[in-house]
Amino acid sequence: MSAWILVVRLRSRLLARLRRVVVASPGYLAQNGRPAAPADLKDHSCVVRTSGPEEDLWPLTEAGGVIRVPVAGRFRCNDAAAANAAVLQGAGIGLAPLWQVRAELDQGLLELLLPAHEPPPIPVHALWPGHAPTPARTRAFVDLLRSRLAGERI
Repeated sequence: MSAWILVVRLRSRLLARLRRVVVASPGYLAQNGRPAAPADLKDHSCVVRTSGPEEDLWPLTEAGGVIRVPVAGRFRCNDAAAANAAVLQGAGIGLAPLWQVRAELDQGLLELLLPAHEPPPIPVHALWPGHAPTPARTRAFVDLLRSRLAGERI
């Protein structure tokens, strides 16, 4: 039996930081109230995404650090669109990347919760093979992506 080891060299460049937010529908908030602090989430129904590493321990910021807040709710799924739709329909409070719920926030269909306790942003990188000199078109494309995303709050 032979074993193969694959070594891949990659180059990367930070493009942006993905902002995540805690949201709920106005209808849910009218019925259940608004959490004032991360600890208040224990008294609320939350929509839990089961596809990520965080699931029912949401990383929120408090006192300059990250805390893991346990959440639970009647709706759990492994699909972002389904989770966002459930939050929109009033099933509970959700945690989502801002870009996924921005239109609903802008239209007043969702409300931002706990803005002082937002989860730390997720870095977004461009990756490309690093085994040879980087082609000019790759550098130009990565520079374009970075400049386009620099002014955005994604």
